[in-house]
Amino acid sequence: MEKMRVLFVTHTVAMAGANRSMLQLMLELRDSFHVEPVVIMPRISKQYRERNLMLACQEHQIECHSYRYYWFKNGGQLKSYCCCLANALCYPLILQKLRGESFDVIHTNSSVISLGAFLSREKKIPHVWHLREFGKLDFGLKSLLGKAYEKWVYHHGNLFIAISKAVKEHYEGLIPDEKCRMIYNGILPLPDDQLSTHNNAKTQFFQVGMLAASKNQMEALEAVNLLVNEWGETRFHLSFAGIEEPDYTKRLHAYVDEHQLADYVSFLGERSDINRLLTKMDVGLMLSTNEAFGRVTVEYMMQGLAVIASDSGANQEIVEDGISGKVYRLGNPQDLAQQIKQLIENRQEMLQIAANGRERALNLFTSSKNTQQVYEAYQSLIG
Repeated sequence: MEKMRVLFVTHTVAMAGANRSMLQLMLELRDSFHVEPVVIMPRISKQYRERNLMLACQEHQIECHSYRYYWFKNGGQLKSYCCCLANALCYPLILQKLRGESFDVIHTNSSVISLGAFLSREKKIPHVWHLREFGKLDFGLKSLLGKAYEKWVYHHGNLFIAISKAVKEHYEGLIPDEKCRMIYNGILPLPDDQLSTHNNAKTQFFQVGMLAASKNQMEALEAVNLLVNEWGETRFHLSFAGIEEPDYTKRLHAYVDEHQLADYVSFLGERSDINRLLTKMDVGLMLSTNEAFGRVTVEYMMQGLAVIASDSGANQEIVEDGISGKVYRLGNPQDLAQQIKQLIENRQEMLQIAANGRERALNLFTSSKNTQQVYEAYQSLIG
């Protein structure tokens, strides 16, 4: 098999969902299809000095470079405008540093950066754009001149990969439909001896993800307050794990203190041992206001946890309500509390949902299936 060289361009140094998915994809492309991955990422900030994509690439012997460049979508048009001006200076410098480097495909790992499109145009290399977020719906990001500018930027893409049907539908009108493929994210399956044991005296609930308003941890606390202080249900515990946005996290702690919920809620912070923690949990929560895919949802399912998910974003593509998970109405903490209570009271239902969820994840969301489809996408571009 002839070796293929792919330049991956990512929008962040953090080892969050997008980069974790990209790393697994690169490893499997290399091991199964003789693809040589090379990575470009932004500058490393102090916050991520101890844990970042550069370190992960070095661990796996993947070539990785850090350059200065910025998102063309941001929280406001003025910031977006300034970032676009900065990119006009940064992009030619990066192109100069890549002089003499040859690639078969450029793969942009996010919808919020345009560096890959610029390099593709200048070096005349096919460009794959991996659409991993909604942008405005999930993170409140806006482009410089609205949809007209976005459409112009995305014009410089030969093929687009949407990580869910919901994402594909969101970008209708911005990108040509015939250039877009829907390929779900893939998760590496775990052996049976690493699955949840479900040996807890109290039902253990777990929510993994950045502590931020878009991840909706406050709704989980409101449900806990209902369960404990109004319904008298105490046979459970809820743990949060993830990078913490300071202001939002303060609000969460204040709510716990105000309603005396400290015996029922734990904040674990950012952790590197999530898989180990999952073996000790019973139910995973995915409560995001708009989740483009929900990698952590599939990780819950792969590890044998039951799942409760909001009815937003791509959640209902992943979870079949009442079969491989439970779906509650977003913005309705009473409905969430009721779903939690049902699983506490009916252990057999919880175990059956967990088993169904793992089977569904193994059928639809494995990393090998994802990698095969992405490689075929590359092949369609370079023949």
